[in-house]
Amino acid sequence: MSKTTRGKQLLESFYTIYGKKVAAHPWKCILLSIVVNGVLGLGIYFRLTLNNDVQYLYIPENTMSLIHRAKIDSTFSDESGNNFWPHTMSHPLRYGEVILFPKHGSNIFEDGVFENISTVIDTVLNISLSDDGLSYRNMCAIRNEECVIEGIELTTLPFQKSVQSGVVNYTTCNVPACSSRYMTFLGDIIVENETLLSARYIKLRFNLRQSTSYELQRARRWQDAFVNTLKTFKSDILGIAFSSADSTDEEISNESIFDTPFFGLCFTVLITYSNFVTGSGDCVSKRVHLSRAGFLVVPLSVLGSWGLLSWCGVLFTNIIGCMPYVLLALTLGFVFINHMTFFAACLALHEKRVSLNRHCCTCLPVESPDKLKEKGRSRCFICCCSGKEPSSSEELEGNCQTVPRTIISRFALYLPLKTVSGLLYLGYLSVSIWGATKVKFDMLDSKMISPHSYSFLYNKISLEHFDKREYVMFFIDSYVNHSDLVTLQKVSDIISTMKTSNVIDDNFAVNWLDAYGLHKNSSNQQSLITLNQFIEQYQEYKNDVHYSKYGNDNIMASRIYVRTVNLKTSVQAISLYMEIKQLNKMNILPGFAYCSFSNRIESATELQSNMLRPLITAIIALALTSFFLIPQPIICLIVIWTAFSIMLGTFGFLWFWDISLTTISILYVMLTTAYAVEVAVHCCSAFYYVEAIDNQSRVYSSLTRANSPIFTMLFGSTLGLPILLLVRSYVFSTFFKVAILTLAFSAAHTIFFLPMMLSIFGLHIKAPKLPKIVETFTLSTTGTFNDTKHPIISDFTNSRNCDNKFGIVNSAFQEITTL
Repeated sequence: MSKTTRGKQLLESFYTIYGKKVAAHPWKCILLSIVVNGVLGLGIYFRLTLNNDVQYLYIPENTMSLIHRAKIDSTFSDESGNNFWPHTMSHPLRYGEVILFPKHGSNIFEDGVFENISTVIDTVLNISLSDDGLSYRNMCAIRNEECVIEGIELTTLPFQKSVQSGVVNYTTCNVPACSSRYMTFLGDIIVENETLLSARYIKLRFNLRQSTSYELQRARRWQDAFVNTLKTFKSDILGIAFSSADSTDEEISNESIFDTPFFGLCFTVLITYSNFVTGSGDCVSKRVHLSRAGFLVVPLSVLGSWGLLSWCGVLFTNIIGCMPYVLLALTLGFVFINHMTFFAACLALHEKRVSLNRHCCTCLPVESPDKLKEKGRSRCFICCCSGKEPSSSEELEGNCQTVPRTIISRFALYLPLKTVSGLLYLGYLSVSIWGATKVKFDMLDSKMISPHSYSFLYNKISLEHFDKREYVMFFIDSYVNHSDLVTLQKVSDIISTMKTSNVIDDNFAVNWLDAYGLHKNSSNQQSLITLNQFIEQYQEYKNDVHYSKYGNDNIMASRIYVRTVNLKTSVQAISLYMEIKQLNKMNILPGFAYCSFSNRIESATELQSNMLRPLITAIIALALTSFFLIPQPIICLIVIWTAFSIMLGTFGFLWFWDISLTTISILYVMLTTAYAVEVAVHCCSAFYYVEAIDNQSRVYSSLTRANSPIFTMLFGSTLGLPILLLVRSYVFSTFFKVAILTLAFSAAHTIFFLPMMLSIFGLHIKAPKLPKIVETFTLSTTGTFNDTKHPIISDFTNSRNCDNKFGIVNSAFQEITTL
């Protein structure tokens, strides 16, 4: 006996014994399932913790960027409360930012417009926290004992007059102390002969200190107050767009909460359709209640799985928590367990009721329609109060199930239509492969903002009219003789190497060593000023030098900086990360290059480069599961190929729908594909566990058993998903598009392509005859049992040999578990 046959027999024996136990004790299984899931669900009340921090959710742990940032933080302290310079910050900044523009006209420096800017500034400066009354001046980032408001110098009256007089030279600035960074804080400018004539937009950034955890939390609270205040600000002359450091992340999360009811409506449509499909049959054979029991498995599984995860201390996010489809894939294990206990027990009760010819609602015995006709009962009475045990599964099927099977069988079995299916499949693969090579990876958060969000206008103006530049730091680690000419040359080489990149600005660098050398060469004070005195005199370099803690004036670490060009696309951002990564391999000096923006770049880039890893892992898990259920290698390979083919098609056709590949879309493809491949396993299981004399009849029999419920599930999902066209969040709209693609390709595979492949490549096997899960019930006659509350069980004791139709041939079980 081969290992495959032995494993199959063990699997069959297990399900046979288990099925008998469940059928013999259905109420115990139902009660046990409810109690266990309920007790686990208490963890949701006592231990559920939400965490919507995007840094935690989407940035992998222990990345090289985070390791470098930890090294920088342990060496250089946060000076945002004393000597704040944006380029020295290793963490993302905390701020509130406004963009001001005239509602009528195109020049912000016009007299009637410019004079209203001070009203906005005063409004922001007076924002205070409700609990302690602290205003912006009490928590702002400090430099030279003043709040650092970037762009504020552009709002002064002298500067306005200078612009109107045509004496402002529009030149780039290559030192950190420059007070005329027009390129960063002016938008839609008009320049003539290097003279600034006008600008439509002015940007102001109100920086906040974050040197301690308390100040960081306070800064976040002020950001919230800033947003709430400016939401109510009105002006007839000035237009205003605003955002805080956390606005993009918060709005992505909040939009998902707003759209949650649409998912409830989507499920309502699916349940209604299921009730319609399973409503065929008479008052005895109706499976509507069984369908509802199948749907109860989902919330019951959610309760148990979420509760267990909460007891284990797992943090949740509302982006995932409010999406039932994704939530269903976070709970697949519990869904399987509850199907094997709760639903299987409900199915056993259903079959017992049917075998006893009891009404689906009253559970009272009823007579067959023929007998009631003989008694002269009315048609209405016969329709509502009669029924009989079905003699075949076809008696329970309506047009929604019989018509698809008839059409599909022709595509799978008739040679001309089978040829058409094969050609269509080859065309599908060709287009999918071509589209997959064209799909782009996008990491711009601004594209995730809904037009209904307050920060949408801000992101739109920023992207179209302002430069987005990031500082790149080179951290010189360990002791290096900074006065050595070799060291000076290596520092110069590092800056030159970084500037060779097409994403680095050639006209900007912050190098304290170079500045110190220039200072000595341009004065006669070489012997009078020391490095310490120079650093104290020029505060913009004070944060860049770290001395030995032993006080011997040895420099233990230092920093130099360059700046990127305008980063408009994800391609540029990824190119920046790759340039940093390449520079760190050169080892010109002990240390590394770092950008505060590189945390997200690295997470997105690593996801792109390692995208195949989770997909391959999912396929391997699928292979092991399918082989456990279907111990036949060729059929398992077909299932695995189906999974790969669906994923390939979904990724490929994302390009045609103008969807860029993101973390969210990859997650959705994997989850929805797993949902779809479950259907493929079901279809192949029906093919394997069927007796037939040849492969053609085997395929037809599998179509008879599997394709009706599969078509019902796919069609029901397709009915519900269009409701998501009404959603406004990027998260849900992306899910809708990915889900539609995945379900469409899943339907094509499981209804057309998969049966066609099985008819060609399927083995000519003779499946063993499976024993019925419940053959007879032997009941003790030593005592009587009477339960008035449950007449199904109490009256069952009067039957000595009840033939139960509960088994693999039962289409109700297949249909509801698929749904």
